[in-house]
Amino acid sequence: MFTRTVTDGQIEKAVEWWGLALKEGPNFSETSDRYSEFEKKIIARRRPITDDQIIAFKTSLRQSLKAEREELKDELRQELGCWTDYYPSEMLWNALEVAGLDGGNMTLLPPKIHILIWDGGVQVNGREIFRSQ
Repeated sequence: MFTRTVTDGQIEKAVEWWGLALKEGPNFSETSDRYSEFEKKIIARRRPITDDQIIAFKTSLRQSLKAEREELKDELRQELGCWTDYYPSEMLWNALEVAGLDGGNMTLLPPKIHILIWDGGVQVNGREIFRSQ
């Protein structure tokens, strides 16, 4: 049976996915073959991300997702999402800034990623990566 509320486990799975994406950089996802030669040169110059920055990013993102869940607590069906097109969604941008990183730096996260948290699962670009028990 699907749950209609977003669980802490779902939020944590999404936060961990984005934390790993930040650590690994834009080449983390299957979208990395979309880069032009110019973009690949920019990405190659990406500075390493520290463990403290990743922790701060994940903490901020977790808090934002939980706050959004709280705002939706009376909704019949909760759906949370955060994404990158070429730039991150506001929630991701803010988490990057809290971590001392430039939210507008396109080399920090993979492009064209959408994470949806809903109905007991977590999806990345439509592919389920987690299902609540």
